[in-house]
Amino acid sequence: MIIRTNLGFLWQAFSEDGGRYWREIGRSPLDASSSPGQLVRLQSGRLLLVWNRRDPEDGPWPASTQGLPFSEFPASWHREELSAALSEDDGAHWSRPVVIARLKGGHLSYPQMFERRPGEIWMIPGFASRKWFNEDPVPFAVRFAEQDLRQLSTRAG
Repeated sequence: MIIRTNLGFLWQAFSEDGGRYWREIGRSPLDASSSPGQLVRLQSGRLLLVWNRRDPEDGPWPASTQGLPFSEFPASWHREELSAALSEDDGAHWSRPVVIARLKGGHLSYPQMFERRPGEIWMIPGFASRKWFNEDPVPFAVRFAEQDLRQLSTRAG
């Protein structure tokens, strides 16, 4: 399980009984904004995560308290990019994140995904707008191949 926080990272939990009990909960290695991601198991058996990272690729995103009263301290509200990463070992380790969607100055968040055919992933953001938080909404969808994501995420930075 991947858990949304305002702490700059996603948290994770592991279950050994198919999700009935979650015993190990802690910080994941995945930096994140305060927005939720979506985690799916692909037909290949890999886990795919799409989420908003804490900072965009081109530099740091300032933390703010704009989410009060939902956050007691400054958090990242970055929503301009959605990134994807794969795990081959049920979330113990993740590939390097790859930006799969960008709307500079806009808002992309709350991703929803499905695997149309083996290895063919479709993603739509729950929010997509040219301005902050659903002002001037735009239609937005991304289709990508698991194989392409694997190749991009293993290239040197």
